[in-house]
Amino acid sequence: MEEKVIDKLTKVFGPVKWFDQKIFEGIRNEGWFLLEITPLPPQSELKQVISDIMKGCPVDFANGKVRHYPGCGNPEHKITDNRVKAVLHQLLEQKYKVAVCTGTDRMLDGQPIVISLEPRITYSVYPYHPHLNMGGYIPELRKYLPDSFCYGYTVEPERYGPTEYDRFINLFDEVTLWLLRHQVWEAVRKQIGKGIWIGPREGVLPAWSYVNKLNPQGLCRCGNKKLYKDCHLILDLLPEVAHLAKRYKAPEKMILTNKIAGLNALWNKTVFLPESQMINTINETLI
Repeated sequence: MEEKVIDKLTKVFGPVKWFDQKIFEGIRNEGWFLLEITPLPPQSELKQVISDIMKGCPVDFANGKVRHYPGCGNPEHKITDNRVKAVLHQLLEQKYKVAVCTGTDRMLDGQPIVISLEPRITYSVYPYHPHLNMGGYIPELRKYLPDSFCYGYTVEPERYGPTEYDRFINLFDEVTLWLLRHQVWEAVRKQIGKGIWIGPREGVLPAWSYVNKLNPQGLCRCGNKKLYKDCHLILDLLPEVAHLAKRYKAPEKMILTNKIAGLNALWNKTVFLPESQMINTINETLI
């Protein structure tokens, strides 16, 4: 990436560092940004900002914070959802250390990849998160891609602009907004057991996609505080079990028992350890 673009991003956005690293070693000219973002607005603007996000009104950004946009078009700034209103006074400043890969043609259609390093935001930590891209092993790269942020670029790349500067300044702003929404979601989840993702675009993955990702001994993806193996795992496995039972002419109960035993044995080896090692590698490289 051109130095003048990096300098402009640093000057305009603020907490940005650039690393010309090849961690994933993709086809494209891979590089990494390291962002330190504290997204919470000043208390004097918090209600206005949250109301604007919930109504889909524009917000502003400055130095890694979400700010109120005076021309938002939302005159009353009411928050009608009492679950969200109840946690606003509990929100404290939280700094997020975020790594942004410029993207490779071999992962996520070349879009920039955003990974939270500190604190970690993955399905291992939040099995019921509504807005993550599910990671996994990439055979072409022989690398493990950790879970990453799911944001608008996935479906609206044209909205990010034609130049590298436009693309990344808009991305950084959207990541800042994503983190504020995550902070509200987490606060509501702690209060009532289930989070609320404020604003549009709440993502829902198909049930079967969780089977080889979530820890069978960990919390279930539905948020009811039961273990996954005692809750939705069996339901998530049913389509695969039915297919295997028909193919091998074996009892579904036997196949289900063997499948769960295999998942219990392999989860640390195939998911948790490689994901943790890759996040550690990224973290250690970008310091």
